[in-house]
Amino acid sequence: VAADPEVSQQVPDLMALYRRVAAKLDATPAEVEVTNPLTEEPMVVKVGSYGLNLMMRFDVGDASDLPVFPRLLYTMDQGDYSVLTWFVRKRITSFYGVSGMSMTMDEASGATPSRWQQIAEQSETSAFAEVTNFGAGWCWEAPDLGDEFRAPLVSPVRTLFMSGTLDFNTPPYQAEEVRWGMANSYHIVVGHAGHEQIMYHPEAQKAIIRFLKGEDVSEVTVSYPPLEFIPVTGKPKLRNSHPSVDD
Repeated sequence: VAADPEVSQQVPDLMALYRRVAAKLDATPAEVEVTNPLTEEPMVVKVGSYGLNLMMRFDVGDASDLPVFPRLLYTMDQGDYSVLTWFVRKRITSFYGVSGMSMTMDEASGATPSRWQQIAEQSETSAFAEVTNFGAGWCWEAPDLGDEFRAPLVSPVRTLFMSGTLDFNTPPYQAEEVRWGMANSYHIVVGHAGHEQIMYHPEAQKAIIRFLKGEDVSEVTVSYPPLEFIPVTGKPKLRNSHPSVDD
């Protein structure tokens, strides 16, 4: 944001803006009207700082929604919840249930004691600590598979790893950690791609097909254009518009 000449004029310190908005929500939660996904009737949802963090955590690794974050926080600071309403509408169904597969995988995968220590230390300064590693073992029984399951994977099988430089969920360094024991592997890092955009780049799709044909893809480079933030006020340009602003 600081490098964006337009957005930085109105948002000189994004983290300070975030903390101010979070404090306001703690004092007085925002109220937005959405459609109940079960009854299809209008309903009012209150959003506090936890809800804001949860929605931002969902989309911080999505390069299609990340550009609107400054506008989301700026408008909320001004008492305008129109952009927030769009995000609540997008995620409202997530609050009526959980993914059994995801919960079971997370609980069964567990972590080593050293990793749990690292998580605890980073949680002290992370804004997303409570909405990322909240743990569900108390209500979702899934046996921990143990440290043997978490041990480095060693295999001669030809493997293709793909990640994005803006991917919050599975960042490139995680693929490199797994590749340690994969001698016959490739890793394509898609520039300026979030978790949702990696495999949709035309060149990435071509590389996948080439890999499946047995071709060498070690020299493949793939990138989207650099991220452009949505202006915090006014109508955005067509090339960097967003549905939360177009509505």
